[in-house]
Amino acid sequence: RVFYHCDQHAKGLYAPFLKVWTAVFGPDWRAVLLTLRTEDYVRGPRTALERAYAFVGLPPPQEHVWEQILGLRVETNGPRRSGIAPLPPATRASV
Repeated sequence: RVFYHCDQHAKGLYAPFLKVWTAVFGPDWRAVLLTLRTEDYVRGPRTALERAYAFVGLPPPQEHVWEQILGLRVETNGPRRSGIAPLPPATRASV
């Protein structure tokens, strides 16, 4: 059984909003907006979080806190399956 909800696709449609935000903030938008890709977070959560901490001007957590953060279990609303095929190019282009 595959759990799918139409809002899952809509949540990934950030590109239209990003266009608006970059227009509002102008050429220096990267100074006020941090974009993080889920793929990068999945591959290296600590690296992604370090970028976020640095972006907002916070020092990185102490090592024992990192262990707690990175040890947290993420709950999903559906089962995780290994071997899921990558998104088709047309779907990836829409998100």
